[in-house]
Amino acid sequence: MDLTFDDLISAIDEDSNIIIQFQSFMKSELEKQSIFITNTTDDKKKS
Repeated sequence: MDLTFDDLISAIDEDSNIIIQFQSFMKSELEKQSIFITNTTDDKKKS
């Protein structure tokens, strides 16, 4: 299935939960990255 940008915008207009789920996903991923970056930085300080 090909999803064009216009199709995406139309789907979001019809169901705002799509963008809410995307925001939750992005927040979760950024939190994971933040933990990884913090752990990596801490490891470098110990060396």
